[in-house]
Amino acid sequence: MNSHPLTFWLLIAFCAPACVLADEDATAEEAAVRPSHLKLGDGCVVQVVRGGVQQKYQGFVTKLNDRWLVLTYRIEGRSERRVPVLSSIPLLGHYIYRTGIARAERSVWVPIEAAVVQERVAGRSGTPSAPDGVAPQLGESCYVEYLNNNELISTGWMKLEAVSDTTLTLSDVDSGDRREIDMQQVFGVTTDRSY
Repeated sequence: MNSHPLTFWLLIAFCAPACVLADEDATAEEAAVRPSHLKLGDGCVVQVVRGGVQQKYQGFVTKLNDRWLVLTYRIEGRSERRVPVLSSIPLLGHYIYRTGIARAERSVWVPIEAAVVQERVAGRSGTPSAPDGVAPQLGESCYVEYLNNNELISTGWMKLEAVSDTTLTLSDVDSGDRREIDMQQVFGVTTDRSY
């Protein structure tokens, strides 16, 4: 399994029970490859293959429709700010700093026709909330991973301008440059929500 910021097993250990499910009307092998067997709240690892290049995504299923499988996961970061000289004074330095905690949910929109479910774990309460809409929202900040000359490319954070059956259109927030990406080359579209 490729390494990710959060490994799948760490996600499972803290967020879901440790039992792998298979639907009653399907064998375990079939359930492992068909996104239609997923249920909202399930934890899973999904692989996308385009032109021989593979990419894995993991998270909780928060949306599933005929076009997109949405996996959502939570991230948290902590930062401290200290006053350079004053914070090193014994007793006083402890009171002259700030600690901030940032929380966000990231959702990866995976084209359903390209998704192969590799692992699935039963969901439970407390899973992340679903993003709005049936497709990534226009005007939303996102980054896209896609295939270009048999290489996996990431756009960096850009603004989503349009989504069609065949094309994603993005624009760079700073320069205004537009980029069109063929949907048959898209691995995933990642959006971010802070809370």
